[in-house]
Amino acid sequence: MEAADKPKKRQRMSVVCLNCKTRKIKCDKKRPACSNCVKCNVGHLCEYEPPHWVTRA
Repeated sequence: MEAADKPKKRQRMSVVCLNCKTRKIKCDKKRPACSNCVKCNVGHLCEYEPPHWVTRA
């Protein structure tokens, strides 16, 4: 089988908030603030990365 026959793997987009990603904990992905950020009283700092197709020009 040649390399051209292999299906390409898609890279999955990260949908966790930046705080959970930094702390390496599971994010429930709730908006505007996930439960972990609300519990830690940093709900106002809970941010998600914009999708890559939005940031490209």
